[in-house]
Amino acid sequence: DCIVLNDVLEHMADPYSFLKHLRKKLSAAGVITASIPNVHHISVMKEYIFNRDWRYTESGTLDKTHLRFFSKKSIIRMFEEAGYGIRKIKGINASTSLKAKLFPVISFGFFSGTQYLQYGVAAELNKKK
Repeated sequence: DCIVLNDVLEHMADPYSFLKHLRKKLSAAGVITASIPNVHHISVMKEYIFNRDWRYTESGTLDKTHLRFFSKKSIIRMFEEAGYGIRKIKGINASTSLKAKLFPVISFGFFSGTQYLQYGVAAELNKKK
């Protein structure tokens, strides 16, 4: 089976416990798919780096209804700590601006991933847990 969590986990106070709870609902061969906003998106990073601040908005990565913020690294960690293995994680909804493309290059890869608005994730039960 498949559980779809598109733009859901960032709205939860405790997405970690929720993912652990879903382990009981997922078949042994099942997959969880999710899309999760990327807090390292260039629009957020630019505001933070140059203004040392960010403002919550009506929609988007800094949507004022988001209770949690994730990077690629923290997404992987959350799923792994909840007992899942990442089958695939991929940046989606890439910014097409020249700034977004150059930012990772001029930072020698330090800001890689900033062009992606979200990450798409496919995770499966970790058979070891």
